[in-house]
Amino acid sequence: SANHTAGRGVSSPDREARGAALRLVLSSSLFAIMAVLAKLASRSVPATEAAFVRFATGLVVIGVMWAAGRADLRPRRWGWLFARGFFGGTAVVAYFSAMQRISVGEATLLNYTQPVFTMLGAWALLGERPPRRALLALPLTLVGVSLIVGLRPADLRADVGPVYGLLSAMLSGVAVTSIRAARRHVPGGPPPETAWSVFLS
Repeated sequence: SANHTAGRGVSSPDREARGAALRLVLSSSLFAIMAVLAKLASRSVPATEAAFVRFATGLVVIGVMWAAGRADLRPRRWGWLFARGFFGGTAVVAYFSAMQRISVGEATLLNYTQPVFTMLGAWALLGERPPRRALLALPLTLVGVSLIVGLRPADLRADVGPVYGLLSAMLSGVAVTSIRAARRHVPGGPPPETAWSVFLS
């Protein structure tokens, strides 16, 4: 029940929502630290090498958690896992490539237009129609991206960094849509993927 009762304090759904919000804040903070470290690394190593180290570190974490019996890695929805791995991995390489060429703030800002492409991907692939207010915000977002990237083709020819940043957002949008599809409950279908199997992909 969502009702508060004496001695119980905050209801369970409220606690879950608050916990999810805190995890998102922590995740965003760690992503910011990763971006700064990747920018520092890009001064001496290629973007692909930095991405490789990032993924290899993730595999080590997964291996430790699996050995400890804390990670269920059994794949169930191969197609969505492949899409998540392919598009998500390529998005990271594009993101790191952007940071090699432009400031970390600009690369991250472009990468964080990803929710727009996630919304469109979920609408096209999963039939999840976005609310009207989101559709109204879409043109404003695209105008903002145009101002950041540059309105003239000469701007893009002079520096492909913004193109890599925008490409990372588009690919991330497909990857996040794939995560949604892999993790959601489908009546009569295979069990949802675990967070660990998605991360492994």
